[in-house]
Amino acid sequence: LRLDLPSASGAPLNLDQHIGEDSVRDILKAKHPPAEPLCKEAVIEGNPPQPPHPVRFEAVTRALVRKAALNTSGVAGPSGVAADSWRQNLMCTSFTDASDRLCDAIAACARRLATSHVDPSTLEAYLACRLIPLDKRPGVRPIGICEVLRRIVGKAILYAIGDDIRDAAGSLQLCAGHN
Repeated sequence: LRLDLPSASGAPLNLDQHIGEDSVRDILKAKHPPAEPLCKEAVIEGNPPQPPHPVRFEAVTRALVRKAALNTSGVAGPSGVAADSWRQNLMCTSFTDASDRLCDAIAACARRLATSHVDPSTLEAYLACRLIPLDKRPGVRPIGICEVLRRIVGKAILYAIGDDIRDAAGSLQLCAGHN
């Protein structure tokens, strides 16, 4: 049992707090270097491999979204909606068919994200993360917390094609298929 006291190692820090002579904000900026130009040698030339057939993702359904929501936990991303709230909205029977329609909409969104090109500028809020600086004594560790919806969609897709991923990764990926 660890108490999250302000003096405890691993406790969240205020961005304006100072560690030594630098503020936490300056330390985080130093850990995130500016973008570098594209390295042409790192780009693979030629046609990209064929994407998986869209029928592979038809298994992402209302039931799979609910299963993913049940197995998702954690704090809220930038929207402020935590996993508990998502779970309540997706599982609650007192919302009549609204929960079913929300699950169906999330499943349709997951299938679209997995099977077609989506303009990246429209995904900014979906891909946003909340940055939490943790005090590691010595130093600061940046932790990014993504939106809970993104975690639910990712799990639903992985439940649908998990066997394919395990087959493709084989022994090359240590935790592929790890339960």
